[in-house]
Amino acid sequence: MRRFVRCARCGKPTAGGWARGRWGNRYAYYYCRQKCSGVTRKAKLEEQFVGLLRQLVPSPEWLELLKQTILSIWHDELGQVSDVRENVQKRITQTRARLRRLDEAFLYESSVDRATYEEQRDKLREELTLAELRLSEARVEQFDIDSALAKAISVLNNASTLWIDTSLDDRLRLQEVLFPQGLVWDGAGFQTPATCLSFYHLCPVEGSRLAAHPIDGVQTPPISSASNELGSESRNEVNVGTGTGI
Repeated sequence: MRRFVRCARCGKPTAGGWARGRWGNRYAYYYCRQKCSGVTRKAKLEEQFVGLLRQLVPSPEWLELLKQTILSIWHDELGQVSDVRENVQKRITQTRARLRRLDEAFLYESSVDRATYEEQRDKLREELTLAELRLSEARVEQFDIDSALAKAISVLNNASTLWIDTSLDDRLRLQEVLFPQGLVWDGAGFQTPATCLSFYHLCPVEGSRLAAHPIDGVQTPPISSASNELGSESRNEVNVGTGTGI
C-alpha cells in the first residue's frame, strides 16, 4: 500500500516501516513521511481496505451493458474475419482454376510456349501461396468468450477475495485498476475514493451505508472511524527501514 495511499493532510504518499511493540514483537506500519500524524498498523489499514473492496459492487445494469458491448465487439470481429476468409477463399479458387487452364493450354493445346508457361505458372503459384498464407492468418483463435466474460464479472463482483488471495504484484495491479488515483488515509479511515469506470454505477451492499461521490454521482462507502490502535506509541518509535513486505 506504500505510495498507493496518500496522507490526508499533506497529500504525500505514505511509507512503510517497522516498530517494536510492548513485548518486543515487531509490527509493520504505514506512516506519513511529513509526520502529519501518527503511524497506522499495516493490519488495520489493510483490513479497512478489504472492507472497502467488499462494498464495491458494480450495478447489474452496468455489468449487463459491459457484457453486451463486449459481445457486440466480439461478434463484429468474427464477422469481419469471416468476410475476409470468404474473399480470400474465392481468390484461391480462382487462382487454382487459372493454373489448371494454364497447364491445359501448355500440355494439351500447345497454345503457349514453355518460357511463357513457366513465367505465368510461377506468378500464379506465388499468388496462390500468398493467398493461402492470408487465409491462415485470417482466423480467430478458439476462445470461449462466455467463460471469459463470466470470469471478468466474477472479479468485479469479488474484488476483495481476489486481492486477499493474489500475489503482491497482482495486488498492486488490482489496486491501480480499481482506484487509479490511489486512496487518501486520514489516520482513522479512507476518505471517499474515486473509483474506476467499472464502479461508476454502484449498487449498495446490504447493511452498508454509501456516501455520494461528488463526481458523476458515484457512490462509495465511507470507512468507519476507529480509535488509533497505537495508544501511546509515538511516531519516533518507528524504524523507517525499507518497509519490506508492506
